[in-house]
Amino acid sequence: MKSILIDIVDWIKSLYLPLAPVEIVVAMDMNGAIGKEGKLPWHLPADMKFFRGLTAGHTVVMGRKTYESIGKKLEGRANCIVTRDESWSAEGVEVWHDWKRDLRKARLNSNKPILIVGGAEIYELFLPVAQKLHITRIVADIDNPDTYFPVAAWKYYLWDLTSKSLQYKDSHNQFFMFFETWTKVES
Repeated sequence: MKSILIDIVDWIKSLYLPLAPVEIVVAMDMNGAIGKEGKLPWHLPADMKFFRGLTAGHTVVMGRKTYESIGKKLEGRANCIVTRDESWSAEGVEVWHDWKRDLRKARLNSNKPILIVGGAEIYELFLPVAQKLHITRIVADIDNPDTYFPVAAWKYYLWDLTSKSLQYKDSHNQFFMFFETWTKVES
């Protein structure tokens, strides 16, 4: 009964209080590939620096498989893990079983954007509610990827490219990259 009352109070608050925005953070190759064999198919220090700078101090939301591929919680961030497995848990993270309810609570209790950081299924779930996309577009065609960003779902919505910068290939970064920010056009 108590949790039902909390849900009702949160729902009422959401009618009157501003909600923190939801933003997606993703790195992908030119074909939308984001993973290979449960890992990132590249090692790009410039992208990792961009990711750390963007996500530090924020709430990050990821799927269980993404969390397990990282192997630990991301320090300096509130880590929320989405899973259907009711018995799953990990130390130092918040587990989300009902992503819509849990997202609403997070949005009510934050003054910073809630950042969705993967993987593919999680991106697809959150695309309808995301207001921005932060994309590292890697100028490469990865061999034999097995995980892709849901590009078809992304293109269902209208987006404006609001910023774009180039990171040159160098001795530490094997590919050129574009850091792009896309903002959803409200219809």
